[in-house]
Amino acid sequence: MNSITRVLSIWKQLSSGIFLSVEQLCHEYNCSKDTIQRDIRYIRDVFGVSVEYDSVRKSYVLTDKESLLTVGEVFFIILMLYNSRSLNRDECTGTVDRLIRRFSAEEQSKLRRFFNSFNYYYEEVTTVPLLKSIQILFESIMEQTKVTFRYPHPANRRQLVLRELSPVTITYHKGSFFLLGKREDHMLRHYRVDRMTDLRKTETKFYVEQGADFFRVGEYHNRSFNMFSGEEKKVRLRIPSNVEEYLRRECPELRVVSRSEDGASLTVEVTVLGYEGILFWIFSQQEWVEVLAPEELRTIMREKLRQMNHLYEK
Repeated sequence: MNSITRVLSIWKQLSSGIFLSVEQLCHEYNCSKDTIQRDIRYIRDVFGVSVEYDSVRKSYVLTDKESLLTVGEVFFIILMLYNSRSLNRDECTGTVDRLIRRFSAEEQSKLRRFFNSFNYYYEEVTTVPLLKSIQILFESIMEQTKVTFRYPHPANRRQLVLRELSPVTITYHKGSFFLLGKREDHMLRHYRVDRMTDLRKTETKFYVEQGADFFRVGEYHNRSFNMFSGEEKKVRLRIPSNVEEYLRRECPELRVVSRSEDGASLTVEVTVLGYEGILFWIFSQQEWVEVLAPEELRTIMREKLRQMNHLYEK
């Protein structure tokens, strides 16, 4: 066993929270105490953790366990991975396996047993590998360098168009990851990462606005309904009280304007970017939601309903 493999093996055991006997380590890896001490110093320096020697037990133990992910935290992450279905099977399985291998054999067995059915019946949303592309985009965002890629033309999916833009952030919506970026016209656009091909990080730097023009990613994400962009709009709706929870998941900045006397309905106001995104949600609620304002959106609703009605009059 080489030194790197030995160090990783020791780190894996330490991170599971058990005491590691020096004598046992020397026997297991067929090496001297000095070698084990060097390995422990290396783990402290590289992983930035506190490993202490217990003179009574003559063992090493990891003392700052709060810096590590717990079994419960890893369980939550894996559950989200499987339920999002956003990675292809190979990437999902590989990521889950690396997360589980951080723990003891007993805990690994429990996690694998729990997620066995999730893994067996996993249905990927996309077969395209994503992790490499997401890493390229992450590096470009942090280094403020433009990216280029080929992307399907809106009017003809078979035609690929070369895009160059300044990446702003990566976001997630209903099984897909999106890049939010600025093109030469400075307009923000969403691009699905799994539809990008020939993605490259360029050497061209871009400027990030400061002060009043600084782009607040979190605020934008709260208002970008269903991954649509556009001009900021305030929309007032009348909804049943039991729908508030579901709308708030889509619009975290939802504001309750008033409630009916019997508590059955309420008037709410949400801020969105353009109307397209929220229109999809409104129609999914059928007759339970009414647009109160602005009048512009009420007019759009009437026209949409007229067009829908025409489909069923044939």
